[in-house]
Amino acid sequence: MLKETQNERITQPVSNKRKHKPTAQDWFMRGYQAQRLNRLEEACVCYREATDLDKHYAAAYNNWAESLLELAKIKRSEELFQRALKKYMKVARMDARNPMLYNNWANALADYGKTMGRLEMFQEASQKYMQALRYAPHDAAIYNNWGITLSDLALMTGQASVFHDAIEKYAIAAKFHPDYAPAYYKWANLLSRLAMMKQDEQLFQESFEKYAKAAELQPDNALVYNDWGVALSDLATLKNDDALFDESYARFTKAVELQPEYPAFYYNWGNALSSQGDLKGEASLFEEALKKYGKAVELQPDNSIVIYNQALALSDLAKLNGTLEQDCERIETSLKKVISLSGDTSAIYNLACLYALTHRKEEALDTLKQALESHHNITWEELEAETDLESIRQEPAFATLVETYFPERKVNA
Repeated sequence: MLKETQNERITQPVSNKRKHKPTAQDWFMRGYQAQRLNRLEEACVCYREATDLDKHYAAAYNNWAESLLELAKIKRSEELFQRALKKYMKVARMDARNPMLYNNWANALADYGKTMGRLEMFQEASQKYMQALRYAPHDAAIYNNWGITLSDLALMTGQASVFHDAIEKYAIAAKFHPDYAPAYYKWANLLSRLAMMKQDEQLFQESFEKYAKAAELQPDNALVYNDWGVALSDLATLKNDDALFDESYARFTKAVELQPEYPAFYYNWGNALSSQGDLKGEASLFEEALKKYGKAVELQPDNSIVIYNQALALSDLAKLNGTLEQDCERIETSLKKVISLSGDTSAIYNLACLYALTHRKEEALDTLKQALESHHNITWEELEAETDLESIRQEPAFATLVETYFPERKVNA
């Protein structure tokens, strides 16, 4: 019957109405919708069709470049980065005086440099920002993006001059647009990172001023409060200052009020509580930290970083309470999950410490060997000072590990 039905349909009169062929604009809109839905490969196909029909369709080339750029970052692909840059070059031939073109091109070069570790791309990015500013000399967003790019370079290289240049760009952005919140926010982030690197309280205070300004301009921006909380907790840890910890908790509280389903806020809050717990040796602080980590894991169950810090907090609490034997299985399970998710050598090493603390010597030695074989970043001095490994330090197998992985050292008698 299916064949008969198909035959009957074939014999129906064919409409004289011609089928509409998609125009370049049609393909552009399809690509735009696919790009908005993060269907990036589909978007690229659509933009290619649009430019095949209209060789001078600058907007299609620009969006094609953006889609290729996002794919390049996801796939860490040199070839895709190069293709994206070629599309921006194509747009420049058609729209040579468009400042946003050069801004976007510069951002792409910076992403290329950051993702692939190509420092020379940052210099090229700066040249494109300068081209953008020729046509929009007072555009705060361009200066802000240039500041972000220089911030990334500064954090990659540690060069003081690059930190200074980045700060200068944020200051110019704020000068031209005093109410431009993103500039104050990024400026604050860079100052707080630099402050932590230098352990400089004055730089921390400057960062707090910028966070306050960003929050004043964007009172509903949860990220501002979160990052402000992180900076406050970093200084609180350096100074062992309970008042600063309390201020950081107030910022985290505000962040989760504004965006309660964001796991990073609870994670950072948990880190702050754990840091204060380490300093004060108070079980209640670790208990609060575990609640925050628990919420973060609930929202993002396979985040290995959160699970790892949760395991460390549980271990610290168990040591304080003298319940390591009872809590060992739960800590072990968490560390093994981290290892299965990410292969983190720190988790392997801490699992070896857990086994040593609970007198599972053979497992401790095997796991320590696994950590060292995996090139865990630990010096001989750190290993020698590790009190958690005391129960296995006199074992012949421990001496063998030292001879193998630290051949220039000997185990102290």
